[in-house]
Amino acid sequence: MERRRDTRFTTYAKVVELQNKGIGYLHDINKTGFKIGFIEKTNFKQNDEIEVVIIPIAESNLAFFKTHVIIKWKENDEVFFNVGCEISRISDDDKEKFDKLELYFNSIRNNDE
Repeated sequence: MERRRDTRFTTYAKVVELQNKGIGYLHDINKTGFKIGFIEKTNFKQNDEIEVVIIPIAESNLAFFKTHVIIKWKENDEVFFNVGCEISRISDDDKEKFDKLELYFNSIRNNDE
């Protein structure tokens, strides 16, 4: 059996940044924010506020939602242009969707360990 040469990255949602139409993947999530791995370089600076749409993977049966986030940090790796985000504004309905995604993400992550 042939082995993969490239590392696989676990993600449970796609992310679209609305102003510049940047595309990325949600790689981590907690009660106050998440990490986005953008596939192209971004011009965001620390403390910029951006609006994003989070699109959970189909298998989760979760709805997409919008939120505004503050960029807390940036770092690049060999694949992604990563930003750490803290939620700054989110509607009550979208907060409920966010909470469900966090529960889903954590349940899958715990099963992987």
